[in-house]
Amino acid sequence: QFDSLVELSTVEESVMFSAMLRLEEKDEEVIKRSVHSAMKNVGIDHVKDQLIGNIETGGISPELRKKTAIAVELVMRPTILFLDEPTT
Repeated sequence: QFDSLVELSTVEESVMFSAMLRLEEKDEEVIKRSVHSAMKNVGIDHVKDQLIGNIETGGISPELRKKTAIAVELVMRPTILFLDEPTT
């Protein structure tokens, strides 16, 4: 199973990129608050400056990659979010 995270981006950059592309809000401070809230909700705010990386070069753990992918979606404040095996 693969995610769509950019390996050379940090955790925060990945969530921020999604927010800036997908949120209708254009106020940078509101976007930053949404990004930090999504990261805090999934427990990845402590690794916000670490590179996503990959298996060969290192980076964050597979668990943190999954949490980052979830934060990328949570930043949109969805009404409902379906997760397929989020703990495996």
